[in-house]
Amino acid sequence: MKTSTGIVAASPELLARLHQIREAMRSWIEVAAYLDVSPTLLSHVLNRKRSPSARMLDKLGFERRVEYVERTMTT
Repeated sequence: MKTSTGIVAASPELLARLHQIREAMRSWIEVAAYLDVSPTLLSHVLNRKRSPSARMLDKLGFERRVEYVERTMTT
């Protein structure tokens, strides 16, 4: 999902997975440590300010896919 800033934001499924992990842990800092990313990066992903890192995607069992589609021309 692309935001108005051009960042490819995390999918709803990925965000749901992060929240599931958070329920099993005591804090978002523990989630960041589990994912081996900084708490700042995790916060930015959760707030759709940055794209998830490859390490985060790998740990969560996701992969990044880029899709190109033809634009429809409006008159």
